[in-house]
Amino acid sequence: MHRTTDFSDNIKRRSLSEEFEALKVANPAFMQAIQTAGEAKNTKHEWFDQALSPVSTTIDMSPDGLGISDTTLTVPSTAGFLAGDIIFFEDNTLFDLAKIVSIDSGTQMTITRGYGGSVAADHAHGSKVSLHSRPKVEGSTQAETAITEPTLYYNHTQIFRRDVSVSGSAKSILHYVIDDLIAEGVAQRMREIYWEMNKALIAGARHDAGTPATVGRTAGGLLWFINQYAGSTQKVDATGADLSTTLLNGVIEAIIKAGGRPNALAMSTTQARKIAGLNSVTSNVLINVDQMATGAGIPAPTKFFGDLPNIITDLIVDINIPADKILVVDTSKIKVVPLKGNEDRSIAEIDTTLPSTDAYTRRILGEYTFEIRNPAESHGFIYNLKTT
Repeated sequence: MHRTTDFSDNIKRRSLSEEFEALKVANPAFMQAIQTAGEAKNTKHEWFDQALSPVSTTIDMSPDGLGISDTTLTVPSTAGFLAGDIIFFEDNTLFDLAKIVSIDSGTQMTITRGYGGSVAADHAHGSKVSLHSRPKVEGSTQAETAITEPTLYYNHTQIFRRDVSVSGSAKSILHYVIDDLIAEGVAQRMREIYWEMNKALIAGARHDAGTPATVGRTAGGLLWFINQYAGSTQKVDATGADLSTTLLNGVIEAIIKAGGRPNALAMSTTQARKIAGLNSVTSNVLINVDQMATGAGIPAPTKFFGDLPNIITDLIVDINIPADKILVVDTSKIKVVPLKGNEDRSIAEIDTTLPSTDAYTRRILGEYTFEIRNPAESHGFIYNLKTT
């Protein structure tokens, strides 16, 4: 990275945002796949998420379940269902639809069986019931609508800072390899901030410094948000077992059922080699289309095809991801967001040289947070995988 280090009397701050994006391209890491976008207006950055999860429930009629002629259906919750809805029973029957006549309570509804010529059948306690459709009569007036309130999430901003100091003598000496010691120092500190931010994006813990602040605020990363909000089926304990396509596809399916659409697997070189090794197991549904060389020279797969095709399109290898984990994520739901309230706090080089000192100093500083959107639906991980 080459930059001029001259500052005019009126300009003491130079944006490094373009240089930072160039670093992302040149240094493969998890953050390379994540867009820098948006603006945080406060150190507590908030956003609303609206999830379109499939509406479903289960039959709660122990021990006999729903009989072939029963018209009263009891479920754990009738939330999301309306009178007039068509519901579908998903257990082993040919084709059984019912129409909801009325919602009688928070757990009970009256239904008409054999809707549309379907065949009513017995259904076991605990079997799944899903919303099939919500047909309306021609010219119908405004009616009750099932509304899901958006969920509020937040994250804190985190200050990333490094400083460079070069003595007057050192700056004036002719260096045969380095043209400008200050520019070289700024470039080096930029790389340090990049890797620190990358680690925070993966495994940062959301923590407010309090008032007055005695420690720095930290932003929550992907692992923190998944652990806090994702459902139990999206966080799988491998109990020390080797990675398998069964584990991978199980988490992918759980995220899809929650309403998400994951597009990437992210892992360390350890689990990348495990994925590559799955190709030799004939019982696994896995095709390794391409391979890339990691920074350590270890071949790593770049494509994954499990038994849920056209879902995962990218494999991300990053040595900063814990060796026992694989993240299953939707990268379109993750953003790196700079603080831009009254002032722009995106990464910049600031001239901090004092007139009375025989030294040139620069501060490289940026304040950012991370948006992990739909953390309850869009992401998951496998942990406690075998690492040897």
